[in-house]
Amino acid sequence: MKIEDLDRDDLEEMLNLSRGIELNGVGHVIPRDRYPQLVGSFVYGSDVWTENVVRAVAGRLGCGLVPLQTSNPARASLVDLLAEFDIASSSVDTALVSYVDRETFGGGQDMTAALAERSRVPLIGLQNEVYSHSSAMAHLSLIRERLSSLAGKRIAVCWTYGTSFVLPSTVHSVILLGSLVGANIQVLSPPEFQPLRRVVRQASSLSGRSIELETPDTLSQIKADAVIALNWSSLEALNDLERLRSLASPYRDWYLSKSVLGEDCLFLTEPPIQTEVAIDPDLLELPVNLSSNWLSRRVAVTLAMLSRVLTDDSRSALY
Repeated sequence: MKIEDLDRDDLEEMLNLSRGIELNGVGHVIPRDRYPQLVGSFVYGSDVWTENVVRAVAGRLGCGLVPLQTSNPARASLVDLLAEFDIASSSVDTALVSYVDRETFGGGQDMTAALAERSRVPLIGLQNEVYSHSSAMAHLSLIRERLSSLAGKRIAVCWTYGTSFVLPSTVHSVILLGSLVGANIQVLSPPEFQPLRRVVRQASSLSGRSIELETPDTLSQIKADAVIALNWSSLEALNDLERLRSLASPYRDWYLSKSVLGEDCLFLTEPPIQTEVAIDPDLLELPVNLSSNWLSRRVAVTLAMLSRVLTDDSRSALY
């Protein structure tokens, strides 16, 4: 089941569960008799932080972790990969999947859906090149914890200048899932660094809420309850680093500092963190900065997702 197909109450419950897991451990949401003894990982093209989430989830559960892919996914056919996954997944109790395909920009989504349909065990999808739901839900959970509710809250996703570019997958997931739980989402970016229009249309269609896409000439004070700052790739030059740098160079003044944030505005970001280039180092010292809890909350979100498929026999996958 796709996460965006869950209703608002289900999403809110998972945000609640993730906070409870981080505070009290996974034992109060997953019964001991449902604990997996062996977790299988199918991770391709993802960053080290996603790999850390997979390892941390297995560690929190106190179980073993084994890879489920043997062939190089970039060279093997889909039929062969699914056949190998079918064989390998039968030896584990649950599967964590993260498949990023920069070449097709959509292949990772298709692969995860195919694996979910084929999997013999409960499966959780963590990231693909379009979406990173676990990362976005970590941000949303942290904001919700501080503000008590996301309904009607204004969340701004802000592009910042940098030299290391990440995929806009977290941006897309914040747009989609944030709007589904009732937040007002605003995206601030240069024209060359806008999110996928189909994601914006999907978010508006599913939530009935409009998504604000703004392309100001300069980055001035942001009026929002929370700002998530990221330096994401242009989709026009996804795999061309030199062209990305060229596109970004006119926007060196897109620098986030205390003067840009409104009073009491929450601040969040995720690696790669580029202080002095993208954000003022002082932002990381402010009490409104929630970034230090992003990874641990992302692990908790993944465990909350896993709890849904382990304790609800009607769901075999969530991605």
